[in-house]
Amino acid sequence: MRSHQLRAQIIRHARSGSLDRATALLTEYGEGRSPDDADLCLMLGRILKERGKRAEGSAAADLFLRASERYEQAAGSDQFSYPLINAATLARLAGKDRRAEALAARVLDVLDENPDEAETPYWRHATRAEALLLLGQDVEARAALASAMALAPQAWEDHAVTIGQFTLICEERGLPTAWLDKHRPPRSLQFSGIMDIDPKDEALHRRICETIASENIGFGFGALAAGADILIAECLIERGAMLHVVLPCPRDVFRERSVMAVDPAWGERFDRALEAAASVDELESSSAPDAPSVVLADDVARGMALQNANLLQTSACSLRIVAIDEEPPQQDGSELKAIVLKAARAGGSSYHVPPAGKLVTLGASKSSGGEVIVQEFDTPAAAMVGITGWIAAGHRVVLDYRYRPEGADPAEAHSRLGPMLSVGEAGQVLASKAFAFAMLAQRPEATIESYGEVRSAEGPFDVFLLA
Repeated sequence: MRSHQLRAQIIRHARSGSLDRATALLTEYGEGRSPDDADLCLMLGRILKERGKRAEGSAAADLFLRASERYEQAAGSDQFSYPLINAATLARLAGKDRRAEALAARVLDVLDENPDEAETPYWRHATRAEALLLLGQDVEARAALASAMALAPQAWEDHAVTIGQFTLICEERGLPTAWLDKHRPPRSLQFSGIMDIDPKDEALHRRICETIASENIGFGFGALAAGADILIAECLIERGAMLHVVLPCPRDVFRERSVMAVDPAWGERFDRALEAAASVDELESSSAPDAPSVVLADDVARGMALQNANLLQTSACSLRIVAIDEEPPQQDGSELKAIVLKAARAGGSSYHVPPAGKLVTLGASKSSGGEVIVQEFDTPAAAMVGITGWIAAGHRVVLDYRYRPEGADPAEAHSRLGPMLSVGEAGQVLASKAFAFAMLAQRPEATIESYGEVRSAEGPFDVFLLA
């Protein structure tokens, strides 16, 4: 495997929590390299840091100290601020306060001597803020962090990384972390609701916009059916939030059957919202928006909202619009706060496609001897329990969650399993996008990481690594 591919896999495994696999790959990556190689030291430092975050007491302190040493080693004689600030923070987490302060002071010197050394202006100010916090200069640290945020107000992932570091430092110093909340990225929303709503219901539009504002929503995930979906999407767009559309079938079919068939007045509004969306996913296994495929899309959208919140170290919630005479849906026990608004139906008949298929959860494993086993499970969450034996045996394991049309050959639904098994490695669990996010909706504590794209007879599809 090429060096850059191996490096990417190490980082991917470390992020997803597959630290044993990341360590094994790092050993391979290090063959023929000097122990002082900066890149090698950075990746080892990262793995040790993640191990430290999962350990406790003296074991955690030892891992943090070793990680600090590797980051400092990576800084080398050039004294780059990125490895130095990590070395400083990790020294503090290891209980080496004087060492942490000395390293933090060196970071400030580096930034003063070479103001353009940091990757971006945001990271220059954020790194300065972190060094000041380590030195106990809290007022100055808060001001520097505010300057960093102002330079890149929508660099949400960078903000999340910074807040994560600051939270660790504050907790180690026994400081409150509430002051960081104003810098956190906005929340994520999964949305859905009834279709037969009056397109001119301005009161409902205002209530939705007020709810989105009060909940500090910056990201929305859902379909664009007539009625509630489009109203919510329009409110998200008005707020400047990022809209991510998840459709249960191809967009032209969805537009015809879930928008125009309800009320043609929604057609242009659907088009405008789709055009404004940051991303559009069309779940490829269904040819029409029937009940099971809509459930699949809702599950995926819910998981995507949770994953986005996890990445940005914020929280997620759901918004559902129900009819006035309808009982609110019961809280499902997940981490999502459920918000329910009631609306009047337009008086016409809702358009529904009768059920024409079912959802299936599939798992497959391949042993070192080449034996392949395929099994069907009740739900993605049940599959995660059912594959434990395969994982313990060191098999390659792959999972899929998809729509199976009524009367179709069950084997046709297996089309993504073989291609995933062909790229997986022993001990890995790979999953289709639909499975990964639907599983996350049922098990929010799980961790997933993008693995790349795999090609099947149906075309390319995204694959995720499950930790």
